[in-house]
Amino acid sequence: KAEEKDEVKDAEKAEEKDEVKDAEKAEEKDEVKDAEKAEEKEEVKEAEKADEKEDVKEAEKADEEEKAEEEAEEKADEYTVVKGDCVWNIAKADLTQKLGRKPTNAEILKRQNEIMELNKEVSDDDKKAGFVKLEWAEDHYHVMIRPGDKIKLSATDKNILLTA
Repeated sequence: KAEEKDEVKDAEKAEEKDEVKDAEKAEEKDEVKDAEKAEEKEEVKEAEKADEKEDVKEAEKADEEEKAEEEAEEKADEYTVVKGDCVWNIAKADLTQKLGRKPTNAEILKRQNEIMELNKEVSDDDKKAGFVKLEWAEDHYHVMIRPGDKIKLSATDKNILLTA
């Protein structure tokens, strides 16, 4: 009987040890799972932050591109005179670029008159920006322009509609 009691006690102790080991293993597994979940959550948060940063960068890049396009359009709406220029040749070059072909003399004359009309009045702000008023000389043939002068090639006022 004493042997049986010892065996029962040993079995109970072994069973308790196994239960403790199982409990410890289960606890370790839970801790590992919790750690993995926490790590996954952190990775998700980091990925979301990275996505947000990327979205912000893309939005900023789109804004910069849009601003550059607007500036390019503004630059296309103006011309800075260089040595040897005349309004006729400016009109011809502008039309050649816009039409993609050599313009006729009638088209150039029409465009020259449009440019003259666009630049017959210049606001104070435009004067400060270097724009000049274009006027025909008394012979109605010559126009005085100098290198560095800026002239408008298209209307910024919505009320003025021009066609090339």
